[in-house]
Amino acid sequence: MRNEHSRRLGCFRTRIQDRALIGVSLAVFCLFVWAADTLSSEESGLDFWSAGQLKNQPVQEAKRNSSVDQRIETGLNRMALREQILINLRDEKITLEEAGRGFLAINQTDEAILRHLDTFFSGETDLERSTRQVVAQMRCSILPDSHECYLRLKSELETIQFPKTSNDGEIQIASRRGD
Repeated sequence: MRNEHSRRLGCFRTRIQDRALIGVSLAVFCLFVWAADTLSSEESGLDFWSAGQLKNQPVQEAKRNSSVDQRIETGLNRMALREQILINLRDEKITLEEAGRGFLAINQTDEAILRHLDTFFSGETDLERSTRQVVAQMRCSILPDSHECYLRLKSELETIQFPKTSNDGEIQIASRRGD
């Protein structure tokens, strides 16, 4: 009789354990459903998945992509303008000095480009460095007859006297490097 009582009691304990496990599982499930609601989970600090940030991520990425696309388009436009200047220079429609002034106008649209010129091209003024950039880009150009034009421009560069002042009479900054 005692064995049967123990067996029934064990079975009763198993049912209680099963119900408790179901109750705890249901409570945990409800907690996760509640935590998935971003407002209540963010307020309580239980937003493990950062759902609020994930909802805003497509908008942020679209803004970032738009900014990158705009910078790429601006860069491509600068390249096209420089290419046209090189073509006009090769065809002798403009002089090296005019090409240098055209490159300078393009370069002045971005301070980073001017800092780049300070680093990689010698010269006392932005105009001189931009003119040296023209010659360097003609050297690297894949335009027909660009090598012959480069050789001509290289010798012509030696004869140009660059002004020490800008067009409005101000002395140009010799370098942006902080020398």
